[in-house]
Amino acid sequence: MNIKNLTLLSVVACLLFSASCQKDFKEKHDGGDEENLTSLVTKLGFDTLNMKVSGDTLWVEDDIVLFKSKLSQTSPRQAIANPPGSASVPNLILYYIAPQSALGGFNSSEEAAILAAIASYSSLTNSNGTTYLNFQRVYSLNQAHINFFGYSNQRDANLCGFAQWPTVNNRILNPGDVYINLAVTRGTTGTISPLSHSQLVFLVAHEMGHAFGVRHTNWRLLGEPQFEGSVGAYTVPFTDNSSPNPDPSSVFNGRTCGFYWNGFTAGDERAISWSTQASILIQ
Repeated sequence: MNIKNLTLLSVVACLLFSASCQKDFKEKHDGGDEENLTSLVTKLGFDTLNMKVSGDTLWVEDDIVLFKSKLSQTSPRQAIANPPGSASVPNLILYYIAPQSALGGFNSSEEAAILAAIASYSSLTNSNGTTYLNFQRVYSLNQAHINFFGYSNQRDANLCGFAQWPTVNNRILNPGDVYINLAVTRGTTGTISPLSHSQLVFLVAHEMGHAFGVRHTNWRLLGEPQFEGSVGAYTVPFTDNSSPNPDPSSVFNGRTCGFYWNGFTAGDERAISWSTQASILIQ
């Protein structure tokens, strides 16, 4: 089992036993180490105000996960910090969906929503009219580029899911993993009703965007920072990045749990194209 999947299982286990997880998040590190860590994450353009730390895992901006051990491989904000041609996803993206019988597994209706979100990504076309994201399902964690796991955290009833930020190695963009809070989406927290198929597709599509390196479209409205030095929230060409809420229908707007799926906006499609293939931009 590779390091990524060992980390994945540790995160899921922590979330499933939320009491210990919450305790870990509140652990304090020595001042110098914490200051250095905050500086590194800030330079990547992330808001560290409510950053939570659990071992190697860092939570920022509610639904994005970074790893201390991989910060040197993490692209600056919008993974779009890289110019066209500098990095792209694998030609065939292998994905794993945790079965209901496994730790953090999904039932059949939840699995159907995940598959629908993946299908929406795979149907996107570039300016040449051809698809550019190819997916194939695998049934082993060791084989997957991107994993989908559920967890149940009653204490964090406002967080429907989160995703790991991607890393870049040798011009290959390695997607992060996606986690869905089943306590919320199944309605057991009492904060919202169980999510419908359409709402689940929206949620999974949103988190997949983070896994590919797309940040919140309405980052200004959420109070998330733009730049720290020379890195930060890089504007996707041919999209609006000048107002607090530039694309109200964007799937990648933050704090949208419970919204209904209505497809990607033109801006969403450009952001996905820019962050995943880099060499071909939709205009």
